Amino acid sequence: MKKVTIYAHKTDPKAVIPEIAYNSTSACFDITCTETTIIPAGESAVVPNGLNLTIEESESYWMQIQLRSSKGFKHSLIPHYGTVDAGYTGDLGVKIYNVGKKDVIIEEGERYAQIAVLEKPLYEIVELDTEKFKLLKSLQGRGDKGLGSSGK
Repeated sequence: MKKVTIYAHKTDPKAVIPEIAYNSTSACFDITCTETTIIPAGESAVVPNGLNLTIEESESYWMQIQLRSSKGFKHSLIPHYGTVDAGYTGDLGVKIYNVGKKDVIIEEGERYAQIAVLEKPLYEIVELDTEKFKLLKSLQGRGDKGLGSSGK
């Protein structure tokens, strides 16, 4: 397994540089709130963490922002699943939607989100004309079946 370096820069003195928990066995690393934030019921808010995190753009990795599991289960929160491409060096604010019926407070110093580091595949997009697409479609087992087409 290849090791990837994530560079961290604090934009707020209260920011916490992430660490990997449980003797480096955790799949993600946690992000900590730098300013107590209220997420009203039925609304959303950007929860600050005071960090810029980046991976060198020459690397074949990217980061995905996720919510810590406990926040979703206990408080009906859903994150905006942000994609952080290698080479991005901007703000890493995390937008969170509160789909519950009560306001939720994320306290300063609370770990509320996490970052997964994923390998980016090499891919290409090939344009097909109608004839070639029909041929390709005829060779696919699934075809255009979706949304429950495999049964209950």
